Amino acid sequence: MNIFCSDPSPRQSALYLDDRRANQMVRESGQLLSTAIREKTVEPPEGLYESFNPGHPCAVWCRSSPARFHWLMQHMHSLLQRSKPDTHVRAREVLQAANSWFRVNSHRFPKDGLLPFNNSAANKEFKVDFTSVQNPVMAYRTYLNFRWARDARPPTWKTGQQPDWFRNLRG
Repeated sequence: MNIFCSDPSPRQSALYLDDRRANQMVRESGQLLSTAIREKTVEPPEGLYESFNPGHPCAVWCRSSPARFHWLMQHMHSLLQRSKPDTHVRAREVLQAANSWFRVNSHRFPKDGLLPFNNSAANKEFKVDFTSVQNPVMAYRTYLNFRWARDARPPTWKTGQQPDWFRNLRG
């Protein structure tokens, strides 16, 4: 589970993700939002995913301020705009439940600004770790370039926008 924050703008960050990762991020974003809500209230609304790994740094980041939670909701919304309306039906329900809950419960978060983003740009399986990069956006861009260069199939942006910082290291 991760938030591939490749741009401070939630919309642009969602557009920069390749199609494969954008598709995966829809569910992961919903899981993070659902987990945050379940950590913030005794009686969570219906329609959420089950809580998933509440101690993960991205889950902690999501629930640590209203601005961060809202950023992730906007990111998920932008990811969903990239897909057909009849896909990710369950995730769309989760986002709607999160939006409704947040309108009434944003006061449950500590008052804190948006930045810094959490830097979890690492993968043990691939023995890569960019968490020492001070700027999380740059860390995720570097991480994504690393992964795109090693994916079995080249990345595509049929519903997104190939970033200008994409480095095609193939052949």
